[in-house]
Amino acid sequence: MPRIALGVAAALLLCTGAPALAQPGADAPSTTQLNSRVVPYGDLYLDGAAGADTMLRRIHNASRFVCGDRTGPRPMQENGSVQACVGDSMETAVHDLDNPNVTNRYYGNVPEVVISENEDDSGYQAKSQPR
Repeated sequence: MPRIALGVAAALLLCTGAPALAQPGADAPSTTQLNSRVVPYGDLYLDGAAGADTMLRRIHNASRFVCGDRTGPRPMQENGSVQACVGDSMETAVHDLDNPNVTNRYYGNVPEVVISENEDDSGYQAKSQPR
């Protein structure tokens, strides 16, 4: 499990570094410091809805931190780049975590379970329905 936590932290670090690499003047010495945040989840049961949702909140908060999100007014360009960074960081961290339940909840895939008194289940079809 520590390997996965390290992977999540590395993913967040990589996503925050991408905007810095795109800045003009790449030949000049960089004064940009990349942020990272370790997202702990050893206390969570990720196969349950509550644990998966808590993990997504933790990833979102860590993404906001490493991307420099802050409260208060800011230029539209900064707002756009921060939101893009948060989105990229979250998607990368969820992918690197590689937990099916967390991934499904992140993308809004919630399985639909139908319970019927009918003994004939020949018409049963499994399907997922987005929230």
